[in-house]
Amino acid sequence: MKNILFASSECVPFIKTGGLADVVGSLPKDFDKEKYDCRVVLPKYMCMKQEWVERLEYITNFYMDFAGENRYVGIFKTELNGVTFYFIDNEFYFSGFAPYDGDPKWNIENHKLSPPSHGPLRMLLLSLLSRCSDPVSFFIHGVPSSVSSI
Repeated sequence: MKNILFASSECVPFIKTGGLADVVGSLPKDFDKEKYDCRVVLPKYMCMKQEWVERLEYITNFYMDFAGENRYVGIFKTELNGVTFYFIDNEFYFSGFAPYDGDPKWNIENHKLSPPSHGPLRMLLLSLLSRCSDPVSFFIHGVPSSVSSI
């Protein structure tokens, strides 16, 4: 079986601003489940509808060095249509009234991240996953000790 982890900033039905959410929401469930274990990871935005927030199951949390500061990272999950969805919780980056609200914290000059609208999520995910030999296992079994400081 092959493991596929989709990392996205949005996904139907949880959060949608454009076509990306439609693709990420529909593609994983169409893979042959006998051959592929498809999962999705996305931000746990504060602006998600409460009905979806209530379905989330807490997995774990930890702190990691990110953008020069020690940041809280929470991991939640839910299953929908046979696909497991993981949500990365960090209120500093994901607490706006909309996913891309123009807040200065997304500014590339402040964090030296790229691109400004997806930088923190991308860097957080890459930092986490670069320390894991099996990213899907990382989300299933939790944070290995080697991820304590990234």
